[in-house]
Amino acid sequence: MAAMDTVVGVMRSALGMKMAQLVATGRNAEIGKLATINPMDLLAQKPANYAGEYYSPQMAKISPGNWYFNRKLLLLVYITRTGATFQAATPRQFQYKIELIRGMDDAEGLKPAETSQSTTIEGVALHQIPK
Repeated sequence: MAAMDTVVGVMRSALGMKMAQLVATGRNAEIGKLATINPMDLLAQKPANYAGEYYSPQMAKISPGNWYFNRKLLLLVYITRTGATFQAATPRQFQYKIELIRGMDDAEGLKPAETSQSTTIEGVALHQIPK
């Protein structure tokens, strides 16, 4: 669990740095694209237990204790090993997804009911998706 949490923490930091880089260089229009990338691509070096990207992952081919990216669903998945920490008969999966944090534009101080609102991207986050 500690190793998995460490990898997630590093990816979250890298995602924040990528967004800051886009904002600092005036490339705000590219922020929305972050929700479609593989978070592993943000790392200078991928973990040794990263199995790669798959459009149709076959669980039998991905060993427990490994990460993979589901390209079709845009989910990063970690498959646990069973043992001392996880007493389940079958490996458990933890899924993560990059999501955009949106806010509402306040058009000239009007209340939301008085005008059509557009959403702006205020940030990005790597969230765990409940399974």
